[in-house]
Amino acid sequence: MVTGAAATMSTAVHVATLGDGAPVEVTVVRRADDVAGLGDAWDRLDAHPGAPVLSHDWVVSAVEHLSESGDPLIVCVFESDELVGAAPLWRSRKPFARLELLGQRHHGEPGGFVYRDAPSLRRLLDALASLRLPMVLRSFDADRPVLDGLRHTGGCRVVTRSSRSCPTLEIPAGATGLDRVLSASLRSDLRRARRRAERIGAVAFEMHTPASPDDLRPLWDEVLRVEAAGWKGRSGTALRHHEALGAFFSAYARRSVERKELRIGLLEIGGVAAAAVVAVEAGNRLWLLKIGYDERFAAASPGMLVLEGSLTDAVGRALRSMEFLGTATPWTRRWTSAERPFAAVRVYPHTPLGAAWFGWDAARSLGRRFLWREGRS
Repeated sequence: MVTGAAATMSTAVHVATLGDGAPVEVTVVRRADDVAGLGDAWDRLDAHPGAPVLSHDWVVSAVEHLSESGDPLIVCVFESDELVGAAPLWRSRKPFARLELLGQRHHGEPGGFVYRDAPSLRRLLDALASLRLPMVLRSFDADRPVLDGLRHTGGCRVVTRSSRSCPTLEIPAGATGLDRVLSASLRSDLRRARRRAERIGAVAFEMHTPASPDDLRPLWDEVLRVEAAGWKGRSGTALRHHEALGAFFSAYARRSVERKELRIGLLEIGGVAAAAVVAVEAGNRLWLLKIGYDERFAAASPGMLVLEGSLTDAVGRALRSMEFLGTATPWTRRWTSAERPFAAVRVYPHTPLGAAWFGWDAARSLGRRFLWREGRS
């Protein structure tokens, strides 16, 4: 029987009772209201403090807006009525039923699990194994305890490989300007970009910290306009054109305002917003979520200038780093060579479904290799 905090979740499903002393309950939570009820207890578990993609606000927003094509399935472990581990997943059904990181297909950002300590992680992984479903974890946080734990989970085959990496720009303690943060070459390019922008009009950058929904509304409208004025608008991938993803980021932004974590940077050229950045400040780091610019100002490199403004603001407030989510690319490596690694993980339980999924993946891999060889012959 589920008791305490777990019992208050009307859509929770009791999976198993584990125990090696304190009573432990494993619960699957499926509804946004129930996830919201976990509150600050979730964020206290964050193995990487501040990472927005592991935060409670991010997960609740994803349950609300990014799970329409599958069933949200948030596996939670409670010890003596206290949340000690959680895995934000959803059940996809094509071509076979499997578990994936919640919302990742839509927003494309890395993800992971949260847990209090090593015993809590072990219980969480045992709970996931008890579901007997394949798992496909793309861009999974390469936290070695989690990967090692998955590899040693009984009753399944685990395949891991290196995935993408996310750039991280560390800010030296005591830095007062960009000379200790960026290369001389990049600083020179930024000065040239500013001169080009100034030939169009006055250049100004401001990092906004909206304190209420009324503060957020006009800033968010400007972000949507600027993003849609670039290549994302032409390709139909801008938030303004993507109903589910737009609603997700809007909900996450509102929640971040409540915690006073949201930052919106606007670069103006001649009094017009030419570029925008959406970020959150958490764990004494600035996490970049969205960057966009109006292509009318492309010759002035507004994307570079809005990043320069964001970094200057972060240095001025003695933050530890500016974190680029997304994938490391040649342009990000101009800003930093440091990267946080992620892994691609596939878990195949020793069940008929797991065997079918493994066979499917193996056949696709062989097909890709054959096509690659044919293309080179």
